[in-house]
Amino acid sequence: MCDREYDHEGLVRVVEDGHFSGAQMWTVPESMFYRIEAFGSRGGLLNDDHGLQRESLGSRVETKFYFEKGEAIYFVIGQAGEDECPVGAHRPYA
Repeated sequence: MCDREYDHEGLVRVVEDGHFSGAQMWTVPESMFYRIEAFGSRGGLLNDDHGLQRESLGSRVETKFYFEKGEAIYFVIGQAGEDECPVGAHRPYA
């Protein structure tokens, strides 16, 4: 599927079936602490009661984890959120 695009060292594959379908699976090459840094994408635009558009700009988190050699670690990667309907448009949830 997408293994060639994501795997530059023979450690990552894209899961094609089951509960983790579409996730990237990384196989831990060596038992040690690893620093994981993740960046969130921006959220969709949201119209407030005054017609102004607001959005979240995403965020960043970083921490260290201890992983054992051979463990399978799954990453789910997404995209920016969808924008809300324009002010005055039919909004069934409002």
